[in-house]
Amino acid sequence: MSIIDKYRFAIFGFIFASLALIAALLAALINGLTLPFFLGKYAIDGSKKEIILKAIVNYSFALNKSLTYICIAFFCVSILIYSITILLFSKFPKWIGYIGVFIVLFAIIIAVNGFVLTTLYGFRIFAFGLVSWLVSAGIILLRSK
Repeated sequence: MSIIDKYRFAIFGFIFASLALIAALLAALINGLTLPFFLGKYAIDGSKKEIILKAIVNYSFALNKSLTYICIAFFCVSILIYSITILLFSKFPKWIGYIGVFIVLFAIIIAVNGFVLTTLYGFRIFAFGLVSWLVSAGIILLRSK
């Protein structure tokens, strides 16, 4: 059984999920590999170097935070597209579509109310919703064979 409908609407969900993963990859690359490698090359011995390195670290964290927001937004769009496709074309149980819409609405509500999704705690909450939806959809896909 396939989620792809005659209009191939679900392919857009795949594209957004792929773009979200690329944003996550870039964030991990910048913060986890590039920044430590760069900082390891330059020992701080003067006040001018310290100021420059702090500016570079702040820029790296700002870029990482932006990429995290892009990742979260694109995963939300992807889940919403898949959920709408499930609800409209009824190829899978509708409860997966409703859970997906609920996860996206919950993410929007907590983001609008000032809850920061880029902190460890905030991203943990979003990741739990994302993983729970992906695992449920995966189990349904495995059982549909």
